[in-house]
Amino acid sequence: MPLYDEQGRLVVTGTQGDTGTQGDTGTQGDTGTQGDTGQTGDTGIQGDTGTQGDTGTQGDTGTQGDTGITGDTGTQGDTGAAGTSAINQFSITVEEPSGSENICIGFTFVAITVIEVQAVVKGASTPSVTIDPSHSTDRSAAGNDILNAATAITNTTTGQNLTNFDDPTIPQDSWIWLLTTAKSGTVVELTVTIKYTVD
Repeated sequence: MPLYDEQGRLVVTGTQGDTGTQGDTGTQGDTGTQGDTGQTGDTGIQGDTGTQGDTGTQGDTGTQGDTGITGDTGTQGDTGAAGTSAINQFSITVEEPSGSENICIGFTFVAITVIEVQAVVKGASTPSVTIDPSHSTDRSAAGNDILNAATAITNTTTGQNLTNFDDPTIPQDSWIWLLTTAKSGTVVELTVTIKYTVD
């Protein structure tokens, strides 16, 4: 494409001459000052803790030492003297008894057995009262005879000991009462004691 100058005249370009020889390379300038070190980056996330190893096997328990020798047993002390046995009895005293008494002597919560009956009278003119002690769980019943037969009590001193029985075994929760069936002479007082053991 043709070139024109500022006045609009055509400029004729001559043939380009040969390229001149390249000059020597200039001396390299000094290395610039090293820049500041950049900020340290954040620390990375810590990895998971590894699984704990198994606990080692516990050692065997040591052997237990021998048990010491047991000391001798001390001498036993003397046994104390036996106490006096209690006397189990029912007793009743009737003043001026008639020949038809029906008087309660007592009640037993436990089963008992009569082992003897002692009776005595006090009076004048050959006093005598016939007794027939009885028992039953029902006070209104005729009752069971303790003695083998109704017995006249005439002794006015040491009394009479009666050991012949019809039904001396008295069950628990029973009443015991005194019956009289006859009387003669002047009787001031009649005492009857029933001795028993607990079954």
